[in-house]
Amino acid sequence: MCIRDRVTTTQTDGLGAETESVLLDGWVKALCEETYDGVLKGILHTKNDSVADTIKNEGTDILFGQDFFYEELLDLKFKITPFSFFQTNSLGAEVLYQTAREFIGDALDDEASQTVFDLYSGTGTIAQILSPVAKKVIGVEIVEDAVAAARENAKLNGLDNCKFIAGDVLKVLDDLTEKPDVIVLDPMLATGGSAIDAIGIIKRSHPKSIKFMCIIAAPEGMKAFTEAHPDVPVYCAAMDERLNDHGYIVPGLGDAGDRIFGTL
Repeated sequence: MCIRDRVTTTQTDGLGAETESVLLDGWVKALCEETYDGVLKGILHTKNDSVADTIKNEGTDILFGQDFFYEELLDLKFKITPFSFFQTNSLGAEVLYQTAREFIGDALDDEASQTVFDLYSGTGTIAQILSPVAKKVIGVEIVEDAVAAARENAKLNGLDNCKFIAGDVLKVLDDLTEKPDVIVLDPMLATGGSAIDAIGIIKRSHPKSIKFMCIIAAPEGMKAFTEAHPDVPVYCAAMDERLNDHGYIVPGLGDAGDRIFGTL
C-alpha cells in the first residue's frame, strides 16, 4: 500500500487557482492510471514554503482516497500517516525488531520490574513491538503529533502496558519515578555522530550490556562507530553506498525521518 504526496509552495502568484487545479487533476489522473504492485490508498497535496529539504506541513489536501493506511509488523497493526516516522523497509524492520525483542526478552530477569524505556520513541513502533517481553514500556518523544499517533496505535493493538509521554527526553527523565531495566535508543548510523554520542551517554550509567541495531548504515558511519566503541556489537540490516557532500546516506531512505522532521 502507498500514499503519493506532492509537496509544493503556497506562493502561486501568476499561476492562478484554476491552473493549479488543472495541474493537480492531471497528476491525479496519471497516478490513478499507473499499475502498482500494491494498492494506491491516497493522493495528497501538501503545501510547504521551507527552503530546506525539511517538510513542514502548511496544509494538506486529500485529492484521492484517504490520508492514511495500515501496516502490520510482527502481528501488530500501525496506522501510517504522511508525517509518521515509520520504517519504509518493513521486511527489514521486522527482522531487526524481532532480534531486539529476543535480546531484551533474554536480558530481563523475571524478578526485575521489567521496565523498558524507549527514548525518542516517535510513533511508538519499537515500544509496542517490545511490549510482549516487558511488564511496562515507556516511550518519550518531543513531537506531540507522534505521541498522539503512538497512543492511538497502542489502543488499536489492545496494549495496556505502553505509556507515551510528550516532552524533552532529558527533562522527562528527571521527573519519572520508574527506573528502567532496559533503555532503547534509535540513533541513525550515517555519519555516526549521534550514535557515538548516544552510546557514550549510556556508558556513563554502567549498563550490563549494549547492542547497537539499525535498519541501514553508511560505511563512513560504521567505521567511525566501531572505532569509537569497539566493544559494542553492531547488527545492521543493510549497508548503503556512501554519504553525500551534505552528510545524507545515498540513496537516502535511511534519512527519511530526518528530512521530514528536520532533525539531522
